Amino acid sequence: VPTIDGTSTVTVPAGTASGRKLRLRGKGVRRASAEPGDQYVVIQIVPPPSPGEREKKLLTELQGLLAHDPRAKCLWR
Repeated sequence: VPTIDGTSTVTVPAGTASGRKLRLRGKGVRRASAEPGDQYVVIQIVPPPSPGEREKKLLTELQGLLAHDPRAKCLWR
């Protein structure tokens, strides 16, 4: 995620729905007291409906086979 001071890695909890806000403490605009504020990241994803155990296993296996990097063309990289 791009921040004022550079990039920051955010771990999105499993099952997170679109619209949820995650707070990055100390990664926002500096306050008058020179203390950094917080930055909020709004997640915009659509998780699959509750996959069964077999689907979870297949998705995990597929993840290991794919060479695709979803962040490869991100502007902040």
